[in-house]
Order: sequence, then C-alpha cells, then structure tokens
Amino acid sequence: MTGDTTLVDKIVLLRTVEALVFQVSLYLLGDENEAEAAAKEALLTLYSCPKFSLAKDEDRMNIAKRSAISAAVSRSACRRKQA
Repeated sequence: MTGDTTLVDKIVLLRTVEALVFQVSLYLLGDENEAEAAAKEALLTLYSCPKFSLAKDEDRMNIAKRSAISAAVSRSACRRKQA
C-alpha cells in the first residue's frame, strides 16, 4: 500500500463518520461554529488514531463518538475559562 493509498483510505473512513461527529458536537455545544471547530479537532484526532483505521464499522462509529464528545467537552471547558 502506498502513502497516497493510505491517505485516501483514511479520508474515506473519516467521511463515513464526519456527519456523526458534527451531530454529536452540535448536540453537546449547541452552536454550529463551535460544533464545526470541535468536529475538525475530533476528525484530526481520528486521522492519527491507528485503532480507528483498523476497527470494524461499529467500533469505528463508537471511537468517532468518543472523539467528538472529547473534543466538544474540551471546547466547552475552554469557553468557560475565557468567560
């Protein structure tokens, strides 16, 4: 497998959870801009997570949800510190 193929494979996997990650982030944060930022953070984390790439579909969805929750909680905590 070449580096390009690996990149393409990861992008395909990330696209399968992109909407879920955004929905979870939006539900937790209640703000589209914050949810978008949290979703980006979560997707970047997933990109570098070997477990995500190797997991079966159901496990991959659970890993994505946990990543979205973590990113949203982190953003929420940062917002509270700034307030």
